[in-house]
Amino acid sequence: MDNKSNSGSIAYRLSATSAKRLTYQSGALFQGEKSIIIKHQDKHYFLQITKSGKLILTK
Repeated sequence: MDNKSNSGSIAYRLSATSAKRLTYQSGALFQGEKSIIIKHQDKHYFLQITKSGKLILTK
């Protein structure tokens, strides 16, 4: 079942498996950019798409 957030969120929330994991489409997160910053517990992490289409997360 697809749930699209109406709060201006940039990602789609999807119920996956019985564990109710959330899945975010990378295109919705990156919005055409090659890298994004994720703030977690007051630290910044950089998520990048490589030339070969893989993801790299760095601190």
